[in-house]
This record gives sequence, structure tokens and C-alpha cells, in this order.
Amino acid sequence: MLRTMISTLALAAVLAGAGCFRAPDAPNVDGRWTEPDYGYTESSLITIANGEQNGDMGDIRGFSAGAEDMSGYGNTYTPSYSNIRLDSVTDSYWVMSSINISGDLAGPAFAPGTHRTFTSGVYEDGEPTVNVVGCSGPEYGNYTFDASGNDVEITVQALPDGARRMDFTVSFHDGTTTHGSFDYRITSEPAGSTRGGI
Repeated sequence: MLRTMISTLALAAVLAGAGCFRAPDAPNVDGRWTEPDYGYTESSLITIANGEQNGDMGDIRGFSAGAEDMSGYGNTYTPSYSNIRLDSVTDSYWVMSSINISGDLAGPAFAPGTHRTFTSGVYEDGEPTVNVVGCSGPEYGNYTFDASGNDVEITVQALPDGARRMDFTVSFHDGTTTHGSFDYRITSEPAGSTRGGI
């Protein structure tokens, strides 16, 4: 149990510390178009839909847009760790939220009706954590803001057919606040059994 928690926290720390990893099909900071290796792959166990983001992040103020999920660079689920990535892209800005969750997203800690606030850097033995890394800038893959949120408030609600919706509000060190939501379904274990009714 302790080893699992340490591994989960280590993975979360690595991904959270990665900051604004390069978006797919966007150039590196030095302009080279090479495919990065992030050390993790797309999971078929979680499906994300109906993502939305609004609010303020860095220099991007008063935004409101739908969000695509960037498969292969996020949207990963295991019973001890999940990552959901939402990208909102328009002609004038790009806003990305990478939601890192330690603990079982299909378990009781994230059951419908959950309403909880998580503080970045605060860990309690056996308790889940939620951290959001935010990136924003004038265009897709070109960021002028890269920060981990201070506090993340989440609410989980049940949807028809066993799906769930998570709403989140994250506050950043510069005083900006971003709101977002997404629907998700954890479909099955590799053996094909349904997981937690989701």
C-alpha cells in the first residue's frame, strides 16, 4: 500500500512538474517538429466528452470555449491514478488544463455527490489528491502561462447510463481562476469487466 502510494505520488509529481508539455502537432520551443516521449500512453479505459472551460488563465481573460480531449497525451486511467487533459482552442487563444488525480476515479472518494477542495502540495496518508496544471497562450502549443493551481474545488455528479461529470474550479498564483467540466466513463478493465458501474 505504501509503495503504491509513493509510486502514484511520484508519477503525479513527474506529470505535474512537466508543465506545458508540447501539444501534438505543435513545434518544440526551439521550433523543431519532433515527437516527444512522455513515458505514458493513451488508455482505452476512460472516455472523455463534453469538455468545457471558462474564466481567466494567465493573459487569457474572460474566455469560454468547448474543450477537446487530447488522446495519447492525457486521458489516462488506472485504479490509482488518472490524468484528464482539456484543450480549448480558438483563433485567438489556447487554454489547456491537465487534471492529475491520485486515487481511484471510479471509487468512493469520487462518487456522485462528492464536493471537495484540494490544496496543491498537501497530502494526507491514504487520501486522494487533485492537482491542475494550466497552460495558456495566443495559439495552440504556444504558451505564455504555465503553472500548477493552488486550490482545486471539484464536484462529481451522476449522468445517465452510468457516466459521471466532474466540475472543477482552479485558482492560480497570479489571481486568475479557471472553471471547467467534463463527462467521463470508465469502461472496463483489460479483461472486459465493467468497472464500478461507470
